[in-house]
Amino acid sequence: MNACPDSATFIALVSACSYVGLVDEGVKLFNSMSDVHVIVPQLDHYSCMVDLYGRAGKLLEAENLIRKMPMKPDSVIWSSVLGSFRKHSETRLAKLAADNFEELEPNKSLGYVQMSNIYSSGLSWIEIGKKIHEFGSGGQLIHTFSLYGTEVEHKEDQLLHHSEKMALVFAMMNEGSLLCGGNLIKIMKNIGICVVCHNFMKLAAYLFQ
Repeated sequence: MNACPDSATFIALVSACSYVGLVDEGVKLFNSMSDVHVIVPQLDHYSCMVDLYGRAGKLLEAENLIRKMPMKPDSVIWSSVLGSFRKHSETRLAKLAADNFEELEPNKSLGYVQMSNIYSSGLSWIEIGKKIHEFGSGGQLIHTFSLYGTEVEHKEDQLLHHSEKMALVFAMMNEGSLLCGGNLIKIMKNIGICVVCHNFMKLAAYLFQ
């Protein structure tokens, strides 16, 4: 094209890179605005870059870019950040984005809805041998850590099986190591138990009493 790109051109280009996952190309285009074309990036351009990093799972880069922006992020940027951090299960950063979004848009419920969806991801914990074993939805043992140790970050998989079922099976496999007295198995959850899992627990209690 025999035409010089303008501010709108780079919004379209970086957005296109974001949707197809061309992170390096998007970064080069963004940097070329000021380095080559003498165009000062505006809030819309930074919003596109945050979306670019967020879709690719580069959450640290997105957070660093927001901190270095020469202007205050608006609700559009925090909305993009919130969606990306929710997708990649980064609860701490999602909460930061939600708080900022709610401050800018107090009459909109997006922040509350997104955080509710994050917190509703099923997790179950059970204590065996002074260690906490954590299970996520999907039937995968996420990690085990010392009962008195520091908290660690985790990722949640919601696809296949509910976590309390796996916690119960794991507890029954380690029955001799349970700290609870008698035949009591105590499973802790961050959300309520569903009807299917409730019936599963009743059946298991009946069969193994």
